[in-house]
Amino acid sequence: GVQNRTESISIFDVKRSASECVVVDMSVRAVVRFALHASLLAWYLYSWWFVLHSPLAARRGRRWHYFLTMWNFMFQTLFLALSVASHLMQLVSGVKLVSSTVQGKFMHHLITPLTNFVAIVFWTLFFLKEDMLQPRGQRLPSWFNHTVHSCILLLPITELFLQPPPPPRPRISARTTCLVLGVFSGCYGAYMEYMKTVHDVNFYPMYKWFTPTQRLAFNAAMILLVMPGCALLSSVERTLLCRRRRGERDKAKPS
Repeated sequence: GVQNRTESISIFDVKRSASECVVVDMSVRAVVRFALHASLLAWYLYSWWFVLHSPLAARRGRRWHYFLTMWNFMFQTLFLALSVASHLMQLVSGVKLVSSTVQGKFMHHLITPLTNFVAIVFWTLFFLKEDMLQPRGQRLPSWFNHTVHSCILLLPITELFLQPPPPPRPRISARTTCLVLGVFSGCYGAYMEYMKTVHDVNFYPMYKWFTPTQRLAFNAAMILLVMPGCALLSSVERTLLCRRRRGERDKAKPS
């Protein structure tokens, strides 16, 4: 009887220590996440100042809303600002400004697939022919180019490991992601067509080389083929995250 009691106590201690380790790991993860978000936010705000006020970028900065890259950059900046404000508010008052669920959906259904799309399409076209995207006389410094086309991948990748655990049975829908992304890309495509048709404004130099039919075919291919592929990639990433976090819960749960 004494031996069985000793074994049960030792097993309980092991499970309790495993649970405490997960709690400590979560607190460390929250601190690292806040530090990363605050650092990225500072860098993003400086980048916005540069593109809007620097003489080197003033001409393109005034038209930032023409470019899908800058829309994605704006969404990431908004996410970081909400996340940092939520962290600080929770620290001061114990109340979160924005729930983890809302942040997770914003990241999963819009930011992650849009970031994948921007990085994949930009660098593919860039290496094919740089003039397709950036006029020769209006090219931005390489550090800013990499900030809005390469470094943007850092946020969604790190969120896979640092964001708060999802619920035990998360509802992961590639259909919802495709719907959100489709609505946004449809609005952006309509805006491009309106500016081209009414004001003869080309958002990207390559559209000067396209006929109206070629332009519509290219935009349709981006919206109907590449965008859903990026949405599917985002859903796969989220599914892997949920499985990993579910494994952490199972290890910490006493039986």
